[in-house]
Amino acid sequence: PYRGPGAGPLPDASPPGAPPSPSAQARGAPPGTPPGTPPAPTTTSGPRPRAGVAKTLRALLAHPNIASKRWIVRQYDHEVQGNTVLKPLVGPAGDGPGDASVIQPVPGSSRALAIGCGLAIGVGDRAVGGDAYLMALAAIDEAVRNLVCAGADPHRIAILDNFCWPSCKKPENLASLVRAAEGCYDGAKAYRTPFVSGKDSLNNQFTTEDGRTIEIPPTLLITGMGLVQDVARCVTSDAKRPGSALAVVGATSHELGGSHLQRLHSDIASPVPRTDLTLGPRLARAVAALIADGLVLSAHDVSDGGLLVAVAEMLIGACAEGDEGATLGAAIDLAPAPLAGGATADDLATAFSESPSRYILEIAPEHLEEVHRRLVGLPFGVLGRTNDSGRLEVKSAGVDLAVSDLRDDFTRPLDW
Repeated sequence: PYRGPGAGPLPDASPPGAPPSPSAQARGAPPGTPPGTPPAPTTTSGPRPRAGVAKTLRALLAHPNIASKRWIVRQYDHEVQGNTVLKPLVGPAGDGPGDASVIQPVPGSSRALAIGCGLAIGVGDRAVGGDAYLMALAAIDEAVRNLVCAGADPHRIAILDNFCWPSCKKPENLASLVRAAEGCYDGAKAYRTPFVSGKDSLNNQFTTEDGRTIEIPPTLLITGMGLVQDVARCVTSDAKRPGSALAVVGATSHELGGSHLQRLHSDIASPVPRTDLTLGPRLARAVAALIADGLVLSAHDVSDGGLLVAVAEMLIGACAEGDEGATLGAAIDLAPAPLAGGATADDLATAFSESPSRYILEIAPEHLEEVHRRLVGLPFGVLGRTNDSGRLEVKSAGVDLAVSDLRDDFTRPLDW
């Protein structure tokens, strides 16, 4: 009994006349990955894509999954009675993608509520060797990171699930649903984020007139809610000023399976990324503490498109209105990014890997030493600095692009 004597026993058996419990077959799921298992050493095989890093960056920013959704976001009421502290779109012109929104339910209170999501469909794509278990872990990890980047306390996060699945009459589809549920269980325990609600939308498929069945991919959306202890400490993803350090927290693996880079170049053969359930929560707590203590100017999670896309989005968010609005730039190098799992230097893989549990932080020069001290023992590297050039430069990868062009790549594809 919970907090007192029990009210009475419930029978174990179904009452007389009750319909029989349904049964179904689940088949084809691979064995589970134990919680806390670090990524294994990986190799990326197949011919390297001919397109360089610069061309790939522009193609990824324009990809429908990554490109700005501002056209539709601006048509929905996200002000919530005027109490929205952080909007879905950030920066002077509202061109930057926010990691999470923050609302202040009690006007005048220092406390607020952050709301963010996590989605990692590619990690669960069976066509590239994906696993719904790993998809669930990655989705929880991303939801937590999005909330942390906005200023939420990782110790005070609750999550919800939304399962969208094809026909569970197929044993392989039901097996992947079971795998995703197992991932939800292990991920929620590791991040200490209880599921407080959820929903499902199963059997999503359509049969055409000629008898073909079109199924949606197994999809798990995680929505997270996190308590912001001090709304004045909230940060956004848009870069703030020249002269700041841009640093990555978290290790980059070269597991490219299910990534958008692999979608562009299908000849890349690689496993899907795995979430380290020991390191991921540690990184979330460490980054949250830096933000809470005012040591971070801006923060952005590394997700769809990878590290270089995240940096580009931060600079795009810094743009002001008009053609001359892109004045903030950055000069970075990919070599300082910590690598995981025996990965070797590879600019293309480092730039666009979508391995989980990573953050890009903008740090003022006077705070960099303190941030270094606090992150001792954790994967951390300073990529470079922001400047007033209006360009993104990655010397080692041959990238020198105007931020205004990157903004157009990002904002125009879905700007209907």
